Amino acid sequence: MRRPLLLLCFAVIVGCSKKPATEGERLEIPATKGDSIAQFDLGLKYENGNGVPRDKAKAIECFQKAADMGDARAEDRLGSIYLFGTGVPKDETKAAQWFRKAADHGNAHAQWSLGGAYEGGKGVTKDGAKALEYYQKAA
Repeated sequence: MRRPLLLLCFAVIVGCSKKPATEGERLEIPATKGDSIAQFDLGLKYENGNGVPRDKAKAIECFQKAADMGDARAEDRLGSIYLFGTGVPKDETKAAQWFRKAADHGNAHAQWSLGGAYEGGKGVTKDGAKALEYYQKAA
């Protein structure tokens, strides 16, 4: 009777000594199974070095995967990445395209950013009426 109890105690002790998963490791599994929220969150962790090593290329890859699944936050983030050239060559046209996708999905930050693109003619033809339209959507 003591042997099963002893084995149970041993299993508990060995199991408890296992190092807990990092934040990045906890997100990897749902991210690889098509969870766009986990994919986006993992991208943020790589972008900021929060719980994982900072890696702009991996962050962009995660954002791209989440955006491919229709995640508006990832589309907006890619717009900002291309607008400022963070880890990629600066490309205002690509930035505006990503902002438009996110804006079409109802992302207020992307709507505001697209308004700014139209106001300043960054990646799109300058158009005050369209700028106002997107600013109003953002509001």
